[in-house]
Amino acid sequence: MSLIGIGVFSLLFAALFPYWAKRIMKPAIERDRLEAPLQIGEAYIAVYVPAHAEETAGKYYPPKVMVRFQGELYEPRDVQDAAKLHEQQKVEVGYRVGKRGRVYMDTARAIAP
Repeated sequence: MSLIGIGVFSLLFAALFPYWAKRIMKPAIERDRLEAPLQIGEAYIAVYVPAHAEETAGKYYPPKVMVRFQGELYEPRDVQDAAKLHEQQKVEVGYRVGKRGRVYMDTARAIAP
């Protein structure tokens, strides 16, 4: 009987652990991001998917942008003037580096020529 109880407990723990971990870690990650000072740098657009709409489903998808910054890919939280961007374009990014070295990409915008 105790073996069945341990098995049930293990299954419940495995099923609920991702939910618990997300609830515990999300505020800590957000606090780490907000406490880090905002820095400005330059990056290149690595992936650009323009905004599009599915007429049959009535859904609108905003533009998707990923930048290559210091050799890594990041998705900025806010992209200004996304319609003016294209792949391999140099952009100015606002980013933060947390206490443990994690990079948080806040903004990306085109650099005026």
